Amino acid sequence: MKSYKAYSQIFLALALAVIAVLLATQFPKFQSFFKSSVLPTDSNGPIANRATITADDNGKIFTYPLTSRFTLLLDKTQYPPGKLFWTPETIIGKISNVQASESPNLIPTRFEAAQPGTTVIRNNDFSVTIIVTTE
Repeated sequence: MKSYKAYSQIFLALALAVIAVLLATQFPKFQSFFKSSVLPTDSNGPIANRATITADDNGKIFTYPLTSRFTLLLDKTQYPPGKLFWTPETIIGKISNVQASESPNLIPTRFEAAQPGTTVIRNNDFSVTIIVTTE
């Protein structure tokens, strides 16, 4: 009988953790509540509204309000443009006609926050999480 009780407590704890993560990532009003505990990127939590994301930001989480724009600036030899993707694709949109970078090896990709939610941008071993809020 003891083992069932222990398993049920572990299951309950895991279920609560999953619910907390879902609330923090899918509902913008809950993000501030979970900012430092569920979405850690550094000691200050998610990074808000940075205009440019680079390879040094690998693994970090960024938040942007709807219609905000940001640029991803990656080295084309290490991160070929053809391998860049994000899922889901509906949260952010790629902007065309972006001004070239000062460095010929750095390729800028410009995005706009299109709808509330969470998406992950990836290219080879690089990834960043983008959270779009209604605020």
